[in-house]
Amino acid sequence: MKKKIALAYSGSLIDTLIIKWIQINTKMNIYILLFNLNKKDNISIVKNKIIKLGVKNIFIINKENIFIKKYIFSLLKNNFSENKIYFYVNLLLEFFIIKELIKICFFFKIKYIFFNNYNNLKINFFNSKIKILNFYNFLNLNSKKKFLNFCFINHLKINNFYLNNNYKKNIFYLNKYVYYPLYLSLTFKNGIPIKINNKKYNFINLLIKLNNIGIISGIKTDSYLNYNYFSIKILLFVKKYLEIFILNKNILNIKNKISKEYLLLIEKKNWWSNDRLFFQNIINLTQKFINGIIKIKIYNGNVFIIKKIINNVFYYKNNKNYLKLNFIELINKKNINFFI
Repeated sequence: MKKKIALAYSGSLIDTLIIKWIQINTKMNIYILLFNLNKKDNISIVKNKIIKLGVKNIFIINKENIFIKKYIFSLLKNNFSENKIYFYVNLLLEFFIIKELIKICFFFKIKYIFFNNYNNLKINFFNSKIKILNFYNFLNLNSKKKFLNFCFINHLKINNFYLNNNYKKNIFYLNKYVYYPLYLSLTFKNGIPIKINNKKYNFINLLIKLNNIGIISGIKTDSYLNYNYFSIKILLFVKKYLEIFILNKNILNIKNKISKEYLLLIEKKNWWSNDRLFFQNIINLTQKFINGIIKIKIYNGNVFIIKKIINNVFYYKNNKNYLKLNFIELINKKNINFFI
């Protein structure tokens, strides 16, 4: 029986290098996972690359809605800086991909996973028999000459693999830019956006719609060039305004302290820890009141609040003790030391 290894493939040079190295030196059966968000045209191109490499076991997952709902929007409920959006989304992608790789391992009885960024990754509920390998402990390419010789022997073109296949469509062009303000309304329910201009969208289509608006209005800059979720910048600004307007000051301060601890757990890659789930439940409790419609203006890359229509703000202000009692019931005194 040949040994089996599972890995996620994105079409990059490192991934192709790993596959070639496994085929030549280890001769393992390779199981590849494909996962590309908002790049359905590129999946066929990447799949053809894998077939040319001689890999037969290919799995394409289409779980963009689950990823956005359970990972992206759970992050959106917290308060974090706009500069770290790209950093946090990449971490969430790592958590989601390795979870899907583990599922493949359990189904096909695979004992090895190749995952490059596995440092400090907590996999408490996974099988301890599964070993995670990364680029540095798997390859013995210590010098640039060995690396270039290996690429030359196996006919790997270095320059072409670094570029995104869809990069021309994502570049910010000045002829697409709109020199007049754009007006739109965003409807929030339980802290999650559900409608744009009173029209309900799927989670993916909602972000794509906001991405297209961000491209022509200057939200997307060079720092967000190859990034599919720059529209979170708009949603984050609007949701912060809603929280300040609706929530009580004491509860808002508690929520901000919890979100700091929540983000620290994500940075330490403790996504599956009980502490993260505990903080998530508390944050979800505050988001039950974040409901309403916000009309905004986007002009020259800036977002301005024009009008707010909030239904339950009067209900909440007349019943401030209601949410406080729920907090007291939910929060255990042992886990509240960081508030004091």
